[in-house]
Amino acid sequence: MGMSPDVPSGLTVVEAIEQLRSQGHRDDFSIVDGAVRCGRCGHAHPAEDLVVTAVLRVEGASDPADEAIVAGLACAACQAKGVLVAGYGPTEDPSEAAVLWRLGGSNPGT
Repeated sequence: MGMSPDVPSGLTVVEAIEQLRSQGHRDDFSIVDGAVRCGRCGHAHPAEDLVVTAVLRVEGASDPADEAIVAGLACAACQAKGVLVAGYGPTEDPSEAAVLWRLGGSNPGT
C-alpha cells in the first residue's frame, strides 16, 4: 500500500495512534540516520524495505507545526506491526522528509 498523505485523517495525533493500535500496530518505529528502526527488534530498515499498512495525515487546528504523518508499518525482520510518527510541512526535518518520501513515493512536504 502506498502512502497517500494528501488526504487528511481528521484525527489528532493521539487519535491516529490509538486507531492504529486498535488495528494491531503495537510497537513503535523511529527514523534514525536515514533509516526506520523497529522498536521491537531494533533492526534499521531502508524505508523501501518496509511494508506500509496505513497512513494518516494529521493537521493541527491552527498551528502548522502540528502537522504529522502517522504511519502503520510492518517490520520485515520480526513481523512486528507498529507506528511511526513524523512531522511534515513547514517545520519538517529534512532527513525525516527524505525517509517519508522513500516510504511512499510522494513528498509529504508539498
